[in-house]
Amino acid sequence: MNRSRTIGQSLRFLLGWGVLAACLLLPAPGFAACISGDCGNGQGEFHYDNGDRYIGQNQKDQAHGYGKYFWANGDLYSGYWENNKKNGYGVFTWTSGEQYLGRWQNDERNGPGTNIWPTGEKYTGQWANNKRNGYGTNIWPNREIYIGHWVENKREGHGIYVFPDGRTLNGTWKQDTLVKEYGQD
Repeated sequence: MNRSRTIGQSLRFLLGWGVLAACLLLPAPGFAACISGDCGNGQGEFHYDNGDRYIGQNQKDQAHGYGKYFWANGDLYSGYWENNKKNGYGVFTWTSGEQYLGRWQNDERNGPGTNIWPTGEKYTGQWANNKRNGYGTNIWPNREIYIGHWVENKREGHGIYVFPDGRTLNGTWKQDTLVKEYGQD
């Protein structure tokens, strides 16, 4: 019993050191190499093992200030960074054709901005947590327009709906559904 406990402890010890050694020798996922400039605290260019690239200002080996990030799949962000996260004004263009121009906070659309979808739909207004939140205007490809309040990507509260023929509907929405229509003056 004493001998088997000693063997078990020895195996756990060796296994633990083996895992530690492997972790120290293998690059972390998303490993980046500085290929030019001052990537520590200045202007530089990083290349990542997954094919992504970042060119721009850095602080403490992180994207910080103005820079461009090129994803291997073709997506592109051009704008401001803080501690390796999109922060401040920036433009994100997806390979799908979708584009967002506006404020970012902690890698999410937050604040005023405009999103244009490949379908032709366009929203200009307030964003929070990557969703339409607050006052904004949405224009659909068929020329229908909603001007009003949004919560979590849904029409919520007072708004005005404009039909393609110019007629308007003034009302209150709840969870993207009209619940009360107001008469015209």
